[in-house]
Amino acid sequence: MVASDVKQDFPIWEPSPDIAQQTTIAAFLRQHQLADLQALLDRADAKPGWYWHALLEFFDIQFVRPYSEVLDVSKGIEWPRWCVGGTTNVVLNCLDRHRDTPVWQKTAIIWEGEDRSRRSWSYAELDAEVCRLADALKSRKIAFGDVVAIYMPMIPEAAAAFLAIAKIGAVAMPLFSGFGPQPITERLTDAEARAVITVDVGRRRGKVLPMKETLDRALAVAQSVHTVVVLVRESEEQVSWSSRDVPWPTQRDGAVEVPTEIVDAEAPVMLMYSSGTTGKPKGTIHTHCGILPRMRWTSGSASI
Repeated sequence: MVASDVKQDFPIWEPSPDIAQQTTIAAFLRQHQLADLQALLDRADAKPGWYWHALLEFFDIQFVRPYSEVLDVSKGIEWPRWCVGGTTNVVLNCLDRHRDTPVWQKTAIIWEGEDRSRRSWSYAELDAEVCRLADALKSRKIAFGDVVAIYMPMIPEAAAAFLAIAKIGAVAMPLFSGFGPQPITERLTDAEARAVITVDVGRRRGKVLPMKETLDRALAVAQSVHTVVVLVRESEEQVSWSSRDVPWPTQRDGAVEVPTEIVDAEAPVMLMYSSGTTGKPKGTIHTHCGILPRMRWTSGSASI
């Protein structure tokens, strides 16, 4: 028997024509008078500069200084420059643009845990968390270009952590919450990370993950990290604190205002490593101007 002989009996959902016409991609095709997805793929392959400029305009990605050219390959196709001369920030587009608008009090995050507990944050509440954490990172001398790892489960604070890092011009490095000490050490060392944002424990499929304890074991080897921000979810008494550890900043009197660092459009915002299953993990850089339209395209949303 070969693989082709095995019957694949998986459910397949196909949207109705009415639903398909309500999608983001359908709106994009209509705007550019393209017949179908294949027509878009053909045009994007032939004119990548047109494609990315069209996406940036379609999703209304905000720049403080507009780019003069979306794609420059004068140094060769291997060394493209994107959004040449432009300045922006992920946080400018995800949070700041909504300040003093009706969106500010709308729900930004809805979260549900394995135990069915629910939490939600408005844009204003998310911004407050982001500013407090950004202020805490700056107080620990984390600055533009520094790599800050996020070793957290999928909770609202993980989104706040990413945006706080981006807000000050640093580079976020996500770490899978199920990692043990060795893969954490490999990535922290290779990236020369300066800080890590983590939690005391996580929960995955009913199991308790001792994340702070696991991280401490990794940091016995990864010497570049000088700051660990710890969100205590269950028991502060059970957390082993050291001189490099600081608690997650909580609500206090008066709002903390931290200006968003406006950076070159191609400044790094995220460092993502491959799984490492076939060799040493490889880091890939994602930029502010690159990640914004791609996230919007993937999320299927025509508005942030």
